[in-house]
Amino acid sequence: MGKCLSNFPTWLECFTSCPIGEGQQEHAIQNRERNIEQKKRKVEWVGYYRKHISAIRNGSAYPQILHNLAQAYNGLIYEVTGETPRERLEDFLDGDKELVEAAYSGFRHILNRNGLPTVSEIIELELKRKMHFVRAPCLVGIDELFQSNPTDAMQLNDTVLSRLLAFRFTYDIGENPEWVNALIQTRPALVAEVLFAYALPMLRAGKEHVSGLYPLAYNDAYSEVSRIVLPPLLKGFPLRARKQQLVNALVPLLKGALHHLDKKALASIVKRKLELGSMDAAQRVYWLACGLMIDPAAYVGKLLQYIGKSKPRRNQLAGFLRDRWERGFSYSALPETVLALIIELLTPDCSPERLEGGGWVSPAMQTADLVRAFINKLGGGPGEAASQELERLLALPSLAQWHNVLRGALHDQRIARRKATFRRLGVEEVSRTLANLQPASVADLAALTFDHLRDIARKIRDGNTNDYENYWSYGVGNKKLERPKPENDCRNVLLSSLQMRLSPLGIDAQPEGNYADNKRADIRVSFGGASGFNVPIEIKKDTHDDLWSAIHKQLIPKYVRDPGAEGHGIYLVFWFGGKGMKPPSDGKKLRSAAELEERLRQMLTTEESHRIQICVIDCALPT
Repeated sequence: MGKCLSNFPTWLECFTSCPIGEGQQEHAIQNRERNIEQKKRKVEWVGYYRKHISAIRNGSAYPQILHNLAQAYNGLIYEVTGETPRERLEDFLDGDKELVEAAYSGFRHILNRNGLPTVSEIIELELKRKMHFVRAPCLVGIDELFQSNPTDAMQLNDTVLSRLLAFRFTYDIGENPEWVNALIQTRPALVAEVLFAYALPMLRAGKEHVSGLYPLAYNDAYSEVSRIVLPPLLKGFPLRARKQQLVNALVPLLKGALHHLDKKALASIVKRKLELGSMDAAQRVYWLACGLMIDPAAYVGKLLQYIGKSKPRRNQLAGFLRDRWERGFSYSALPETVLALIIELLTPDCSPERLEGGGWVSPAMQTADLVRAFINKLGGGPGEAASQELERLLALPSLAQWHNVLRGALHDQRIARRKATFRRLGVEEVSRTLANLQPASVADLAALTFDHLRDIARKIRDGNTNDYENYWSYGVGNKKLERPKPENDCRNVLLSSLQMRLSPLGIDAQPEGNYADNKRADIRVSFGGASGFNVPIEIKKDTHDDLWSAIHKQLIPKYVRDPGAEGHGIYLVFWFGGKGMKPPSDGKKLRSAAELEERLRQMLTTEESHRIQICVIDCALPT
């Protein structure tokens, strides 16, 4: 036990100490020498600055001296430490309080220094990727002055303020200083003047990053500056520009113009620009897209024709329309037909499916989000045009991968339309309806018509007058009923019975009712004249080739879309025993009118079943 304790310090030594090797000793020596050298240099430059303390104090010192002091103030000198500007200056000047105060004085006085570079000289240096050494101390000076006395800062003469703004545009680091924001609010014309003087030469020189342009579209504080500076910048934008210039400069300029400028004035600029034949192809897409937002009817054809089948141009259009801030223009301003055309144009380059999990969001994914937003916009519109466009898109094989999204939007659109067209009934209308007199709405008309058809169907099948015989023809040379009458003849027999029931209620029922696109429903039941409402009835015999498809290919897309029908319709089938009838998709043979009616009902979606009624009339001969 004693032996173990005596060996314990030796055993623990490797955990409590670290031997110093030759490399570590050499590194420590180098650090010490470097610190000595740094201290020596600091003493030398502090001594040098003390020789110029008067010039530093009144802001007339050599620009390099003031620049170094400003760099230390901003924490941009590697060897200088400190949390605040004053702490950094004290470290840089080796704790010399007098020199620190002189530096602060110099920053304020440099604003009145003779020989400051003009705005054009500042911009010329920037074009050469150079800067004047007075830039940093001038920007520090205006910051200090504004913090201590904002009124005095804003009362500097326009020449000085213009130069300070030019310095700021060429040194666009971090958030705007408070003095810049104050000028944007109180002196927008001055800010616009300097921004134009700076930005246009940068754009014409092919610079891909030009400060001050992005806020013109996305910062409402710049609204007045935008209204002043955007027209001349757009007019002067070079006709041939680099790809990144279009993305980084032209897009915010156009979107800022769409958000802030008068449409008529912007339309004039767009028109003049597009008349210039020397404009490069990519830029023309952006200008056409801007025109589309101003005047969709005038520009949609031009845009689609220009893009044609070009994938790069489609991508450029998508890039312009994609905007995570959704500023500069409103999708709701585009007509439904234009939204649908853009959807049709962009869908080949994107998919509605997105892999789960995080990761990079590609341009194609962003385009898919844009397409989905456009589809949802159609789905939220209660108008007939939105419904027509969604149905048209659903019929396009090229959009097959988007059909589920489109169906969902169509469902939402029908709900939105129903809500928009809902009208509360008055007391008199309710009273008439309860008295079974006249319909008060299209839903009431549909229910009333369907009820009468049901009653007629029962009389045909079970009445003591054998009305089902009226739907059959006799054989040649005998008095035996052998074959069903043609569809139109069956309709006319039924219509005669229906008219006798509806006419006393002021309800009109006519054959071959006119609907959209010159299509005709077999029967049109209407009430209230031209300003009233109607219910289309599509009729088929059980042997018709389109028996199983007519609901979704004729009744819904062609007839119930009529504004007066509000989505309501009746699908009526004459059952003659099922001989020669096409079986349903599962191939199962149907044996009765009731089975056929149930199978047809199963084809309706939940939403469709609220508005589409199925009536199968049993006209089969007794066996």
